[in-house]
Amino acid sequence: MSLVTCHLRSDFGVVRLVADGREHIWRAETPNEEEQADAIWWRSQAQRAAAWVVETVGSGGTIDLVCLDADDASCAWVGAPSDDARVVGAVMRQPESAWEDLGAEGAILPLTDPPENENTPLSGALTLSVLQRRAKAAGAGRRFPVLCLPDALARLWLDDLDKQGVRVGVVLALWHAMSLAWDTPPEPPERPEPSDTPSASEAPTASKGRTKAGASGGDRAEGGSSADAPALSPSVAAPVVGVVLVQDRRISWSWSRAGRLLVGGEQRVPNAAPDPNAPVADAFAMSESQGEGVSVPEEPAQDFGAACARLSLEWLTWSAQLGEGPERVIVVGVDASALGELIGRTWPEATVETVVEEDALAATIGRAAALSSRVSDHDPRASFVPMSRRRGRAHQRLYTWAGAAMALLGVGIGAMAWRAHERRNALQSEREAVVSLIRARVSEATGTRADAAFPVRTLESALERVRRERPDFEDPARARPIMKEMTRLARVLADLTPSGLEIDEIVMDERTPNARVFVPDFALGEDLRERLRASPGGVRWDVTFESQEPNRQRWRLVGLWDEVAR
Repeated sequence: MSLVTCHLRSDFGVVRLVADGREHIWRAETPNEEEQADAIWWRSQAQRAAAWVVETVGSGGTIDLVCLDADDASCAWVGAPSDDARVVGAVMRQPESAWEDLGAEGAILPLTDPPENENTPLSGALTLSVLQRRAKAAGAGRRFPVLCLPDALARLWLDDLDKQGVRVGVVLALWHAMSLAWDTPPEPPERPEPSDTPSASEAPTASKGRTKAGASGGDRAEGGSSADAPALSPSVAAPVVGVVLVQDRRISWSWSRAGRLLVGGEQRVPNAAPDPNAPVADAFAMSESQGEGVSVPEEPAQDFGAACARLSLEWLTWSAQLGEGPERVIVVGVDASALGELIGRTWPEATVETVVEEDALAATIGRAAALSSRVSDHDPRASFVPMSRRRGRAHQRLYTWAGAAMALLGVGIGAMAWRAHERRNALQSEREAVVSLIRARVSEATGTRADAAFPVRTLESALERVRRERPDFEDPARARPIMKEMTRLARVLADLTPSGLEIDEIVMDERTPNARVFVPDFALGEDLRERLRASPGGVRWDVTFESQEPNRQRWRLVGLWDEVAR
């Protein structure tokens, strides 16, 4: 089953959708001066683009990968107390900050480890420069690259798709897609069965190839499709890989390690200076479609030398910040060979590889979509986290049902609390009734008030008076020391438990205390009898054998209270 991918420009000028192996393109209307500043007009453009996507993929469909173009994106080197996106955003939006003047606007994504992995060593961790370590040791906070990408229209478009039932998988910035497509270690493929006839995928394609350029600029071509572009196996010491995408007179580049973005950039390829010795006629070409007599200006040549010089300067700047540079460079595009040769000369310590592609952007997005299942949606160096984890209808349903469940739970807790309150009131009323009854009976029996200032002394005086007036009066019998005897019996039984004694039942009351235990043999039963006899107490225990069971015996303990045990 083919994957569905979508590429968006930040201004929604062009939306490229690939579904069922076919490319569909939607172009937005060109706004006039009044519409350019009208937020409602831009909102309608996002709605129109979403409606076109729904019409193409169908309601309830799925877009596996969305790629946000980096035409208005930028990377900034920021110092902040924390790499939390909210903290970084607050620092960059301070009045004294100059980031807005540099075009750093939109979503802010620190290219650092995700928060839950801060204490875990990762193979793609950024190697901080000496300046970073000194600044951190001095308490000046951390310094790290930050990706800034306008995403307002994309978020509106994503919400419209969600409302119409179209699900979106992972969302990547173009630099993420480049790193994923050309720097992700592949999974080991299964060994195919030998065949005499090569398959269509193994057949070489004339329009595609790969060239490796060394420091001297020498080339070596290898036949094969772009899908065979080299990839690095993951390791702890994975090198930094630079990916350069050249298409439509524009260069997009990214640095990554094991497919995780470190930094990226964009630049236009300048036009080459015209040759003053060239004849004027060569500057025009006849248009065959318009017929004779109609000429159109020929597209000026591209100055890859100037573009490469600017690219090298930008790379040197980032190398000074990060403390490292690319050891391997992959150039993708129609003009990959020309640009790759220049990069090989200006960046001699890196191995330069070129992949010739007629549509470098489509090839990159297609490769990234094939690897999208390996993308982490909480790692800012692997995906565009703000949109990959954006809440949609499924989250709304979850929160709605969770809220309803919490409301029902609250109603249930309220009902239980009301019942507990009613029970408390009933018990309090019962207590007051019992207290009133006791006071009435005490007053009736002693002739004194039970709620006197000193109730104990008053009752003792009344009891002494009753004893004098009634010589036949006897004090009630004292309670049996049940707790004391229970402790004595439990101590003896606990001493014999390691030998195999098991307690089945204990009944301790003021009449006939008794117990039933299981022992492995007669010896332990006799030992129990002797221990109880030797232990002083208020109960005389009669220990007798009751029955034989498999692997154990049941013994009965019957106690008799001494009269003095009061």
